[in-house]
This record gives sequence, C-alpha cells and structure tokens, in this order.
Amino acid sequence: MTPGGVRRRARGYTRDLSPGGMFLITPRTPPVGTVVGMDAYLPPLSEVAIGWRMVSQGRVVRVEPNPQEGIPGGFAAANQRFVLRTVEEPN
Repeated sequence: MTPGGVRRRARGYTRDLSPGGMFLITPRTPPVGTVVGMDAYLPPLSEVAIGWRMVSQGRVVRVEPNPQEGIPGGFAAANQRFVLRTVEEPN
C-alpha cells in the first residue's frame, strides 16, 4: 500500500533475494516508503527436490528506473517479516 493508501498489484521477477529483502524488476515501481506484500516462487532445482515459496511483507527502500526506454526498472524492499513454505503448503 502506498503512503497515500492506494492498493496496487503487479507482477515482476527477482534480481536478488535474501531473508533481509529482495530486488524486484517490474513495469511499475512503488514509491519509496510503500509497504509491499511479496510472494516469490523458488522452483525445484532437480526432479526429486521440492519448490519453495517465500511470502513476505516489507517496505520499499530504493527505486531504480531503467535508463533505456521500454525496459522495466525495479525496486528494493527490506523484509519486515517473511515465511518460507513448500509449494504444497496452504496459505
């Protein structure tokens, strides 16, 4: 939710991911200070492994627009809390 109370949804992909936060590439970037809910899917690394899902809430700490026209920029969000689940676990 933005500091003004506006709720938005967007899809993107991660450039960096850690328990402390993540950097997301997305066509629309929220303003710094926005509280964001993030859901990242981590696919299995082999046929016998399981996939993981990182569900987190954080705050946008940095926005990086892409200098090239038509290519999405991204934002960094610091996790305030997160949970790591197997893809089979319910919400």
